[in-house]
Amino acid sequence: MADAVAEAKEEIRRRLADAIRDMEVETAADTARVITTAGWFEMELLETAVAAGMSEASRLYEEGEYFIPELLSCADAAEEATKIFRPYMMGQRPEPKGCVVIGSVAGDTHDIGKNIVALVVEAAGYDVFDIGRDVSAERFVDAVIEKQADALALASLMTTSMNHMADVIQLMERRGCRQSCRVIVGGKPISPSFAQKIGADYYSASAGDTVRILDEIMKTHGN
Repeated sequence: MADAVAEAKEEIRRRLADAIRDMEVETAADTARVITTAGWFEMELLETAVAAGMSEASRLYEEGEYFIPELLSCADAAEEATKIFRPYMMGQRPEPKGCVVIGSVAGDTHDIGKNIVALVVEAAGYDVFDIGRDVSAERFVDAVIEKQADALALASLMTTSMNHMADVIQLMERRGCRQSCRVIVGGKPISPSFAQKIGADYYSASAGDTVRILDEIMKTHGN
């Protein structure tokens, strides 16, 4: 009997991850309802199903099989499942792995990629404070200090706004929070060499990359 239940749980986990990867919003929501109705919700599902499905979607995007519309549909499916899980998360959520502030820098009104990264990072077990798009350096640094963030993730999809990432890092240094908070930068025009040039700690090419980087940060620098 126990084996049958374990097999059923694994099957439903795979079904949810596949629905997210395959952009099946209604299937993802229905599967999440089956999980909660059966009393099978566990926090690890956010990583093994929701984040796993989004990681697969990110991989397909990186390989050129998916484009922005497909990635958005995957994110919609993940968000629908997460909405259904959220009331059940309150009593089960373990201590967060760490705290992350994320946003798109001043002058950049795009937030598609940033929203996907925020969703995947939250599903991976981090406290995520998404402060939006077109965010000034002052607002970023205020949030880092207020939340005592372990990491700051800066996004830019525009060459005209990417240099504002350097403004944020410089202000962090002036206000004394740079040493305690690692900076991750990403977005279409961003490169590892640009990240190094402006003094960022890490360059991220995808949502999955960001989770791996955060895990490394917490392993190396976490309390």
